[in-house]
Amino acid sequence: MGPARDTDRYDVIVVGAGFTGIYALQRGRAAGLSVLGIEAGDDVGGTWYWNQYPGARCDVESVDYSYSFDPQLQAEWRWTENYSGHSEIHAYLRHVADRFELRPYIAFGERVARAEFDEADHLWSVETDTGRQARANYLIMAAGSLSIPRLPEIPGLSGFAGDVLLTANWPADPPALEGKRIGVVGTGSSALQLIPIVAGHAAQLTVFQRTANYSIPVRVFPYAEDDQASIRREYPGRRDKSWSSRAGTPHGSYQRSFYDLNDDERQAVFDASWERGGVLFAKTFEGQGTDLIINDAAREYVEDKIRSIVADPQTAQDLIPTDHPLGAKRICSDLGYFETYNRDNVQLVNLRREPIEAITADSVVTTERKVPVDLLIFATGFDAMTGALSRIELTGPRSDRITDTWRAGPLTYLGVAVPGFPTLLVLNSVGTPSVLANMALAARHLRRRCSARLRRLRIEPDQPAWRRRTLGTRRDGSTAGPRGPNRTRRYPVPRPAARPVGCTCSSFLFMLDLSLERSWDDARRVARPGLASLPQLSLRRWLSRRAAAVATAAGTPRAPAQIEVARSRSGSATTPLARSVRSSHRRSTRPRPLWRPSTRPVA
Repeated sequence: MGPARDTDRYDVIVVGAGFTGIYALQRGRAAGLSVLGIEAGDDVGGTWYWNQYPGARCDVESVDYSYSFDPQLQAEWRWTENYSGHSEIHAYLRHVADRFELRPYIAFGERVARAEFDEADHLWSVETDTGRQARANYLIMAAGSLSIPRLPEIPGLSGFAGDVLLTANWPADPPALEGKRIGVVGTGSSALQLIPIVAGHAAQLTVFQRTANYSIPVRVFPYAEDDQASIRREYPGRRDKSWSSRAGTPHGSYQRSFYDLNDDERQAVFDASWERGGVLFAKTFEGQGTDLIINDAAREYVEDKIRSIVADPQTAQDLIPTDHPLGAKRICSDLGYFETYNRDNVQLVNLRREPIEAITADSVVTTERKVPVDLLIFATGFDAMTGALSRIELTGPRSDRITDTWRAGPLTYLGVAVPGFPTLLVLNSVGTPSVLANMALAARHLRRRCSARLRRLRIEPDQPAWRRRTLGTRRDGSTAGPRGPNRTRRYPVPRPAARPVGCTCSSFLFMLDLSLERSWDDARRVARPGLASLPQLSLRRWLSRRAAAVATAAGTPRAPAQIEVARSRSGSATTPLARSVRSSHRRSTRPRPLWRPSTRPVA
């Protein structure tokens, strides 16, 4: 049933009803705006509505992975575990939607098919796959960064006679697993949670792995009554620490430098971090994500742990990543994943050595063997970050499609506004910390910044199309662009040659809650310490190639990478990323804009 309104005109349309979408609707209602939410599922929850596979669990502690905008909501909800499973998180989001009476304003079971900015009325016209049409001043995309499942194209898959399941779209009434020969394709975060549970039911489980991932066992325990009282008492201080942290959680690194400790002391710190468990191992020591010496020590510790757990040496070696440092990809969390491979009914197939050639009616065929299976489970990830937007016909005032604007790669301003698409706001997607941070806390931060934009944004009917701004308008009518204050500039869709290297710096400007009015020099100085928390080691080759490509397209040898990485604590050398971009700092001290305003005449 759709929202109870007699008109299709709204102040704000919010696409998605997960953590971010629910909060956007709540804030819009609290501000007295007319709102419409559009959700593809039959209930609120977003990721936690669709991802109901066995073992699905959040890797952020429950008390942190929750809303912080209402103290009464914090006090009345009681988490039962320190790391909650999908059913409890989904129940929490349903409680929030009911408590703030948001359901009447959400159209469930509908997907946005197209959205077009009406040049004449300065409104977004939105149409869903059910034929619903609505118009709004602002369109907020809160569809999530991991919401479009990706199924690999394997010859013969359509002819498989058994059941085919996706972890990202798990059925409410799944087929029985007991006694079946099951194949799991993929070893990402979802698969690592799923595999230990499936192994306990299957007659035979075969895991098809293309890329190994680092995973740290998570320590799950129920909350006692004393814990509940402690949680309510410590919530204010815990939230303050989370807001001032780099990833939205109250936990930090070990207080002493890695280089101030001897080998035994370092081993003791790693042991304590392993026992604490989960993704927090990624920041055991300060600089672990940017200093290769520290990272190598942490990586070798984890690899030794894997070898000590997995009995078969070859299987243990196959489970150790070889293509990225520890933490360059988000560390996974598991409950007995590596121990699963010691079971007699579990085998690992390394697709790097023997790729899948085809799938028949009853088996998976690799280059070296034929594996009989009755049921296939795909945990092969998502069309991440841009997928939810690129599948919608999003058209700006100059008939520009967002897929055309992003043809050379996604481009945003501070991860929220898209050039050429006025009053379109994108939350927890491209250019934001997204899954690298606590998304529940980030949802409030991003929506709060958008609320400020909604209060300040005004579209004057007599202004030409190119003057409509998504970045705010000053009282005197002039606009403040990224290249300096008090300048009135045109911001149409940028030329591909003027694209930035990436949104890394803008993400941290956003995380640090920098005002748009701050100078770029101030912004860079404040944001610089935050860059240390990025998985920069894996970005070195990408950044080098991207910088060279953009410099070539722009016809200048200067690489537009304005990121500076602090020297390692050893004092001997900077990180590989710093060396790859050092020359750009020597050539220019002026930061490049996020995009270059076009000087083309506008009709």
